[in-house]
Amino acid sequence: SFGPPRVPLSTMNRTAPRNKIVKSDVAGKSSDVRKRKGAPSNPSVATKAVKTKTTSSSTSARATTKSTSSKSKLGTSSKLSARPARETPLSKAQAEVAAVKNELKSLTAKLEEVNSSAKELETERNSLRSEIDSFKSENVSLKDKLETKTQELCNTVETMTEAKTKLEAQLQETSGKLKDAMQQIEKQTNSIVSLEENLSKTEAELAEAKTTIMNDELERRRLHNTIQELKGNIRVFCRLRPLPASKKSSNLSVNHEENSLTLTTTNESVSGTATKKVNSFQFDQVYDGSADQAAVFAEVSQMVQSALDGYNITIFAYGQTGSGKTYTMQGGDNVESRGLIPRAVDQIFAGVAPLKEKGWKYSFEASFVEIYNETIRDLLSKDPSNGQSVKHEIYQDKDKGDVRVSGVTTVTVTESSTVSDLLQTANSNRAMAATNSNSQSSRSHSVFRLKIIGENQVSGDTCMSSVNLVDLAGSERIEKSGATGDRLKEAQNINKSLSNLGTVIMALGKRDKHVPFRNSKLTYLLQYALAGNSKCLMFVNVSQEQESTPESLCSLRFATKVNSVQIGTAKTSKAK
Repeated sequence: SFGPPRVPLSTMNRTAPRNKIVKSDVAGKSSDVRKRKGAPSNPSVATKAVKTKTTSSSTSARATTKSTSSKSKLGTSSKLSARPARETPLSKAQAEVAAVKNELKSLTAKLEEVNSSAKELETERNSLRSEIDSFKSENVSLKDKLETKTQELCNTVETMTEAKTKLEAQLQETSGKLKDAMQQIEKQTNSIVSLEENLSKTEAELAEAKTTIMNDELERRRLHNTIQELKGNIRVFCRLRPLPASKKSSNLSVNHEENSLTLTTTNESVSGTATKKVNSFQFDQVYDGSADQAAVFAEVSQMVQSALDGYNITIFAYGQTGSGKTYTMQGGDNVESRGLIPRAVDQIFAGVAPLKEKGWKYSFEASFVEIYNETIRDLLSKDPSNGQSVKHEIYQDKDKGDVRVSGVTTVTVTESSTVSDLLQTANSNRAMAATNSNSQSSRSHSVFRLKIIGENQVSGDTCMSSVNLVDLAGSERIEKSGATGDRLKEAQNINKSLSNLGTVIMALGKRDKHVPFRNSKLTYLLQYALAGNSKCLMFVNVSQEQESTPESLCSLRFATKVNSVQIGTAKTSKAK
């Protein structure tokens, strides 16, 4: 356990030469001593040789002494003559003993040197044995490690061999799948080529179909407009207000087949004789008191479609106060009783959906004003004074064939439900007053205007049109309404503007060079909605009560004049 430290394998090759050199040096020295003394290479043999030589030396010394003694006896005689004195045997023996002691001393020194060399060699031998043992132990450890590593490598090789086998199997399987995939890709590539060819054909057919659709749409618009023109660019519908339950009879009768009605009047002569007169009227459509809002709008919807086709349309509700004009235009509180304004907006938004598929994109802007005593008021204003504090002026935009009103609230409409809120706001702001004829008489003309701007993203065509839905103030006879003061002024302005409306329509029908649009704010505001590129529909609302016969007769006669007017061919209004 206290032997020399192990020498690492990495330093063995460097240590070995040093040991060899030491051994060779010691061996060389020992060899030199043995050569000089005649000693054997083995240290033990050398010791024995020294002993033997010592014995021999003693024997030789004694023989030499005897020989010397004999010689000295033989030469005594001669020396005696030469020397004056003679050596004694004792002196000779002492000389020999001294010589032997010197030789013994020399041999002892040499023996000690040999013993020292032998000890050094023994130490070196032991060191070498320790190194050899260390090397053997390390060799055993290395063998164990080598066996362990070899076993690990064998296990690794076995594992890798198994993995290789699996990978080869997977590779073979993957190769098969890849081959199948390549075949599938080739099929799909061929299919894609075929599909691309079909796509090219389909795109060509689609382009042709789009062209056909565009042409069909143009043809549809043309035919639709032709139908509307055949019906008349200015049409008049008559609607009778239902007779109150307290009234049992009416002097109005309707012939639905001929769209006509008769009004029987009784005239009393100076002599007191009563004579009856039957007044007959015929219009484009006549609705009696049983007709609901849906039936009334059914025919109007075709005209509303013309607005999406780029034509300006205007719908009037005309008649005496209390004859149902506001109900016809705005309707009641429930869905079934909705009037022309909300239904027209619904129709427009419903008509936009299929046109989107044909490349059309539309935007809508709504405004709502009233004309009160020839002054324009904004019915959508949030001003507490109902817009009376702002002066609104009408400006013409000849480039676009339109008019605009300064300072009026304009609302972008994205869905039809927005209009219901606009109607409520407008109704709360509209001028109303009580007269002898109606407890809630409209004292102004209200104009709801929906501006439509369309663009076809396929053909690049654009169009602009407007839908004008007008609830006219009630016509009335001043002597019957009993209007005085402000009511009288209102009645005078109402009758004046209605009279001018009739004058403008008649001038348009006669194609006069000068049409007095500026004579009233109503006709000035509706100038482009009444001109040649427009379609106009007037509802004449009539009360069936006999007390209203004079007012009903005036309304029917006015409507007949309007119905007799023929305006030129309507043209689409294209945005510039």
